[in-house]
Amino acid sequence: MWRILAWPPLALAWVALAGWAAPASAQVCEGSELQSSLQYLRRASLDLRGALPTVEELEAVVAAGEVDLAVIESMLEGEDFEHQMRAYHRDLLWTNLDNQRLTAVIWNLVGPGDRGALASPAFWAPQRSDRYRGGRFPCKDEPAAFGREGEILTTPHPTEGRVVQEGWVEVSPYWAPTTTVRVCAFDAQEALRVPNLANPNQPQLECSSTGAQDARCGCGPNLSFCQVRVGQLDTRLEIVRSFSEQLLRYGDEVVREGRPYTDFLLGTEMEINGPLSHYLRFQTRTGGGNFLGLPTQGYEVPEIGFDEGDRWVKIERGERHAGVLTMPGYLVKFQTNRSRANRFYNAFLCQYFEAPPGGLPASDDPCSEEPNLTERCGCKFCHVSVEPAAAYWGRFAEAGLASLNEDVFPKFNRACSTPQSARNPLCRFFYLTEAGHPDEAPYVGMMLPYVFADAVREENIELGPAALAQEAVESGDFARCTTRKMWRSLMGREPLVEDEPVVEALAEDFIANDYDLRELVLSLVTRPEYIEGERFGREVSR
Repeated sequence: MWRILAWPPLALAWVALAGWAAPASAQVCEGSELQSSLQYLRRASLDLRGALPTVEELEAVVAAGEVDLAVIESMLEGEDFEHQMRAYHRDLLWTNLDNQRLTAVIWNLVGPGDRGALASPAFWAPQRSDRYRGGRFPCKDEPAAFGREGEILTTPHPTEGRVVQEGWVEVSPYWAPTTTVRVCAFDAQEALRVPNLANPNQPQLECSSTGAQDARCGCGPNLSFCQVRVGQLDTRLEIVRSFSEQLLRYGDEVVREGRPYTDFLLGTEMEINGPLSHYLRFQTRTGGGNFLGLPTQGYEVPEIGFDEGDRWVKIERGERHAGVLTMPGYLVKFQTNRSRANRFYNAFLCQYFEAPPGGLPASDDPCSEEPNLTERCGCKFCHVSVEPAAAYWGRFAEAGLASLNEDVFPKFNRACSTPQSARNPLCRFFYLTEAGHPDEAPYVGMMLPYVFADAVREENIELGPAALAQEAVESGDFARCTTRKMWRSLMGREPLVEDEPVVEALAEDFIANDYDLRELVLSLVTRPEYIEGERFGREVSR
């Protein structure tokens, strides 16, 4: 017979872990308390630290015959556990924003190089070139010339009769302020605003928004309004990844500092780095019809250079802001107020909106013409809950990023109450300018979130997402859902019917411990259901 127990402790540990195939060893190891303890150590280490146990930890278990609680507690300290919780938050909030567009194409600069007929000697914006030069052509390969009034001088294109061209200028770009690049002079124009020539009595045109089509407007100081993608440089990608990192850093801090986990939803502070600072200060207005941004964020944005991506500055946000629920990354990922509410219910309440039994009526059914979704047949089963929840985000821009504060966005705006007012971007995007159904007539000129809103929804709009989060905390639903999600993450399966009392008790302890996430995780990984997972329900392979 194999005399395994005479082997050195470390050899025994690896035999137990590997489930060695020799017949005699299997008879000795199967079902042993030592093997179960080693499996528990391995599982806890992978779940809490993302790595296998150390040799010293394995030897300690072999020597003691069990896992010391202090070892499990130590796994909950330090960066490895924070990294595991970051992965949990990444899955919770769906933080991949790499495909998100932030600007209209007219604000995209391309670099000098060989582009066939469009080869340029300098940076330029092809989608703006026709308003500068009369066609899709870059500038000439020579320094720009200027007239007495500072106007850019042009010469006719050698073969295209209606096209003119200017030269280039040298600019210190915002993404690399200690260097200079050549930029076609029209694209390098620095004006922030220009007079409204069509309506001199109206306010000046903002070059980053209302003046975007004006030939007197370029990319602004240091090209600040434009984005560029050349080689390894992609300013849009740096911005959207900073949105994602901002969310994850917030979760990191809550975990690292041992703050009540409710701060994940209710905290009012936030960190901003260089790419975020630059975007919020200069590029929020350049989205066009694809992405609506405004400079009003409800908080003061610190001035940090775009190239300072690793520098994060903490700020306090204004009213209605609530934890991750109003951070740029959340608002950008979930772009309608309904989707923001839906993700909140899914991620933090473990509740889901589902179609009624039998599904929805056919689209040509007369009842489907009802404009109020809380009354439309089929839709009302979800929307009686969705609409009040979505209303909490009513003063945050949809399909974009901005706080819609009352001083700029009153509940009713008479200037937006006629069909002609739809030509005004502010009215077109944020107000009901024309009734598409008789039932909408009383709401013309109202901000869209107020259309069909009752007193409850109107109050929710004014309160903001913090009120919804506070309600979830006070009801206990947030604690129960967090406990359930942590159970699923660590146990590798959903709670069974017989587990429900345990989950409820853990949630109550979570609340009693001031929402201490580490204590919740420790309680879960020291439960028999976790320690001897193969004996409880169906274990999910890891």
